[in-house]
Amino acid sequence: MKKKRVHGWMAAALLASSFWVASPAHAESIGREVEIKPSLAVPSDKGIDLSREYAVWINENDDDDAIVLYDVDEEEVAKEIVGDGTRKTSPKVSGDYVAWIDFRHGDGAVYLYDLDREREIRVTDSSANVVELDFEGDTVVWVSEHGDKTDVYAYSIEADESKQVSYSGAASHPTVHGSYVAWEDDRNGHADIYAYDLSTDEEIRATTNSYDQTKPSLYKDIIIYEDDRNGNTELYQYDLDRDDEDQVTDGRDDRENPKVYGDIVVYENDGDLEYYNMDDDDEELIERKIETKIGYAIYGDYVLYAKEDSDVMKLYLYDIDEDEEASIGLASKPGQPDADDWHIVYISDSGTDGVVLYNVETESSMVISDEDQDPSRPLVSGNWVIYYDQEEDALFSYSIKSGKRKQVTDEDVASDELYELNNNQLVWVEDDTIYLTNLSTGDTRKIDELYREPKRIDINDEYILWLTDEGRNTSDLYLYDLDEQKGERIRRGEIGHAALGEEFVIWSEMGDDNWDLFYYQTDRDRIYSLFRNNDGDQIRPQASRNFIIYEDNRYTNDENDYLYQLYDLEDFDYVESLSAEAVPTELRMGGNRIVWIDEREEEEALYMMSFAQPRDEMPEEPEEPGNEDGEYVFWDIIHDGSFVDIFNDHPWDKVYLVFYANTDDEFEVQFFTFVENSKAFLDHINATPRDKFLVRVYD
Repeated sequence: MKKKRVHGWMAAALLASSFWVASPAHAESIGREVEIKPSLAVPSDKGIDLSREYAVWINENDDDDAIVLYDVDEEEVAKEIVGDGTRKTSPKVSGDYVAWIDFRHGDGAVYLYDLDREREIRVTDSSANVVELDFEGDTVVWVSEHGDKTDVYAYSIEADESKQVSYSGAASHPTVHGSYVAWEDDRNGHADIYAYDLSTDEEIRATTNSYDQTKPSLYKDIIIYEDDRNGNTELYQYDLDRDDEDQVTDGRDDRENPKVYGDIVVYENDGDLEYYNMDDDDEELIERKIETKIGYAIYGDYVLYAKEDSDVMKLYLYDIDEDEEASIGLASKPGQPDADDWHIVYISDSGTDGVVLYNVETESSMVISDEDQDPSRPLVSGNWVIYYDQEEDALFSYSIKSGKRKQVTDEDVASDELYELNNNQLVWVEDDTIYLTNLSTGDTRKIDELYREPKRIDINDEYILWLTDEGRNTSDLYLYDLDEQKGERIRRGEIGHAALGEEFVIWSEMGDDNWDLFYYQTDRDRIYSLFRNNDGDQIRPQASRNFIIYEDNRYTNDENDYLYQLYDLEDFDYVESLSAEAVPTELRMGGNRIVWIDEREEEEALYMMSFAQPRDEMPEEPEEPGNEDGEYVFWDIIHDGSFVDIFNDHPWDKVYLVFYANTDDEFEVQFFTFVENSKAFLDHINATPRDKFLVRVYD
C-alpha cells in the first residue's frame, strides 16, 4: 500500500471518536477545609454479589481485575483476589468460597478461591467457554458455549464433580439454590423457564405459556421470572414443590431483572430499584436511578447496589428491615497522609494496612500496595508514590502513570524514615550514606558519605538538603547542588527542623530564649530571619512552592500548645490558616495543599486544604530510548504526541493495535480497521491493562 501522511488534526479526529485522553486542569477553592471520604469501592460493570458475610466486586480501572472481598460486619476489605492478573467477570460469593469467570486461558473458565485454605481452584477444563455464572451453597452453575449452542453445567464443591444439566443447546441465565437449578431456555421457539433437581437428576419444565418467560431467580423451590404475556413485563413465580404458577406483580410499569431471597423480590423499574414483599403484598422503593449495568444482589434483609455520587460510582447496602442505606467500602482509619497537586496518599487500616491513592480531581481511590505488605510513610509527587514496606524492610515505588509497583532498595538497607520524593527523584539514606535514585530509569548514585546518619533530608528540583547532629546542641545544615554535584554547609547552630521550598531553605533555630525561623535564599546566597523580635517558639517548618507552614505557640495559653500558621514567603504575608474547629495531627504540606488527620469528631478523619491552584498538568517523564522492536505503549505515545510521527513514518497497513499484549489473550488489528469498527473494540479497550495495550509497527 502506498504510504500517505496523516496530519495531526486528522489523527486527532480519528481518535476522538473512541478515546478521551486529556485531563483538564481543575480549579479548587483556596482556604476551604475539605473532609475526604474516599471509597475503595469503585465497582466496574463486571458484576457484584452478596452473601451473609461478604460483598464482592471488581474495581473500575484495576489492571489486575482483582476481586475485592469486603467483610460486611467488620466494614473493611478482607482480601483482594488477584489470581494471575488477567481479565475476570461475574464474581460470586457463598460461604467460604468465591467464584468467577476467568479469561487467562483465552476462553472463559470457572475458577474458585477457597478462603480457608487460601488457594485457587480451576473448575472447568479447556473444552469449556463459560459465558454466565451463578453460585450458591455447595453448587456452582454456569453456561458454556459450544459453537452456536449453549448449555448449563453444575459443579459440586464437596463431591468435586461436574455434570451437564441441560441438553437443549439454547440455555441461558442460570440460577441455583439448594438442590435446584433453573434457567431460561429457547428450545421451543420462545423463552421458557426450565429447572433441574440435582438430587434426582430430573428436568422440570416450569412454564408453558407461548409468550416469553425470562431471567429466572431461584430461592429454595420458588422461581421468580419475567413474563410479557400481558403486554408489559411483569413478575411471575413458579413453585417447584406444588407445580403451581402465580402472578407476583401487576401494573403498567415494567418490572425487570428480579432477584429473590425469602419473601422479598428485588427488581428494576425504569432504572429505579424496588422490592416486593410477597408475604405482605407490598411494593417499596429502595433507590432511584441506580447503575443497572453493574447489577444488584440480595441476601437476607440486605440489598447491594451501585449508584453514581458526585461523578463517582459507589456501592451501597440497603437494610430492608430498618429502611436505611449506607455506603460501603469506605477507607477506614486514615494515617500518615501526604499530598501533591493531583493526588493524596495515606495509610488506611482496613483490616490490614494499605497505601491508598486518592485522585483529587475525580475523587476516586485505590489501594496501590500489595495485600502481603505492611507499608508505612507513603509519599506522592508527580507520577510517583514511594513507601516503606516493613515486611521486606525495603522502599517500594508505584508509578501512577503505568500502575506498576517495584521494589527500589534491597532488604534491610534503606532507613524507614529518612527518604523524600520530588517527582521521579528519590533521595534516601543507608546508615551514614545519602543516595539518589531516578525512579524512571532505576539509576542510583551516591550523593555523600557522612560520618553519622543525618537527622533530616529533603529534595527539590535543584537541591538536596540534609541536617547533621554535631553534638552539644549543634547541627550543621548542608545544601547539595544537583547540577554541580557538590554540597556545602550553609548554617551551623541549634537547628531543630529544616525544609526546602522552591528557591529557599527554611529552618527553626534556637535563639536567645526561643525557637525562631530563618530562611536561606538560594539565588542570593543569603540568610535572613523571618520574624524579628517575636516571642514564643516557631518550630517544625514545612515548605512547598513559595509557602511554608509551621507550628507557633505565641497565641496559646500553654507553651506546649501550638497552632499551625500558613505563610507566603514570596509576599511576606500570612495566608488563611486552619479553622478553630480543626484538631490536626500528622499534618503534611505538598504541592498546592496541606493534608492532615483531624480529630474534631469522635472518629479520626482525613482533611485537606488548598493554598494555591494546582499546576495545569502532570510533570513529564524523561524520554527513554526508542523501542527497537517497534512496540509502543499506546497511551504513552498519545499523551506525549509521538503517535502521529510514528504513524506518518510507516505505511498504514504496517501499524497495528495490540490488545492484551504478551498474554494468552493477545490479538491485534490494523489501525484503520479498528477506527472503522471502534465500537466493537471498546470492551477490549476497557479490559486491557494499560501496559498491555500497544501500537506495534511491522517493517
